[in-house]
Amino acid sequence: MSLLDNNKSPIPLSLLDLQESSDLLYVLSSIAELDGPILERTLSIQLFGNSERLEDLRPAVLSVLCTHSPTALLYGDNDWAVLQAHNIYRPAKYVPLTGPFSLQFKGTQLGETAQLHLELHLPSISLPDNALPLSERVFLSSFNCY
Repeated sequence: MSLLDNNKSPIPLSLLDLQESSDLLYVLSSIAELDGPILERTLSIQLFGNSERLEDLRPAVLSVLCTHSPTALLYGDNDWAVLQAHNIYRPAKYVPLTGPFSLQFKGTQLGETAQLHLELHLPSISLPDNALPLSERVFLSSFNCY
C-alpha cells in the first residue's frame, strides 16, 4: 500500500497503462476462480474475445503467480508448470513417429495397460508430447522421429 500512497504502482501493474493493469487484474481474478483446467487461448477468448490477449499478458501473470503463489518454487523456471498449477494449459504439441516400435502405457485402473505397435512401412503416427513420458516401456527396432 505504501507504493500506492506514493503514487507508484506495484510491479507489474502500471499507472501509465491502466488498460493493461485492468486486464491483468481481470485475468488474475479469473484464474483464482477457475475450478478446472482450461486452455490458455480458450480463457483468453472467454475473457477478452481475443485468443492472443492472455498470451500477451502471460509474463505479467507469471510474475504475479511466481511472486505470490506458495508453490511457485516447486516449479523452478518451468513457466507452464506454474500455469498448470493454476489450471491454465497449453495445447499439446505432437511428435510424429514411424515404426517399428511398441509403447506400453499404464492405464488409470489397477493393472490396466494399453499398447501401441507400429510396424515398419506402415503410416506414421503423431502423439501428444505429454503422452510420451507416460509410457512405461518402449520397445524399439529403430526409432524415427521427424
